[in-house]
Amino acid sequence: MKIFHVTQKINIIVEEPDTKRQVYTSRIEDISADTVTIAAPYRKGHFLPPWTGRKFSVRIPADGCAYLFDSTLLRTVSDPIALWVIAPPVNLKKIQVRAYVRLADVLDVTLELTGEEESDSSVITTLTKDISAGGIRVVLNKPLPAGTKLRVTLPLPGVGTLVTMGEVIRNIPPELPGDRHSAAIEFRDIRERDRGEIVKYIFKKQVERRKKEHDLFK
Repeated sequence: MKIFHVTQKINIIVEEPDTKRQVYTSRIEDISADTVTIAAPYRKGHFLPPWTGRKFSVRIPADGCAYLFDSTLLRTVSDPIALWVIAPPVNLKKIQVRAYVRLADVLDVTLELTGEEESDSSVITTLTKDISAGGIRVVLNKPLPAGTKLRVTLPLPGVGTLVTMGEVIRNIPPELPGDRHSAAIEFRDIRERDRGEIVKYIFKKQVERRKKEHDLFK
């Protein structure tokens, strides 16, 4: 599989000790045996200040996946546009890319925990924080262990009630005092028809929200 090619868009990621993680946009202009030439990275109309030896990470899409590697600025060139000549990739690795669009949405949801013993089972009625065709994030009074298996009952407005199995894959602690815990739940064995209904629901909600924003600022 060919990961790099000329004109390919890439992201330059820099993390400074006194600033937050910043992501800049760039493009591959040339590839040689020992260097890669890219367009000067920019973000919101500003170019990333160049200095020889600057270290950064590069995110590059390829064949439906994404790869991340480390590199260093070797020198700059201006002929006729500003270019960076960077070192070959170091620590190249494949990274996970979210497969489904996620929509911030508050919906009623019921979680039925299924334990080996009947006494281990319990039912939690709560709300979603967001939803995708791959899973949901829900609000919880206390965290659930990662790996917890459960039955998800999700009434989807305009569609009907979807029932599928799920598994807790991540817990998110409260961000501020007074906030509640949340958990990311990945759907397991969901019917493709139900997955398609979620995709259509999300698309419809996005269209409605864009229309409201358009009408508001019209």
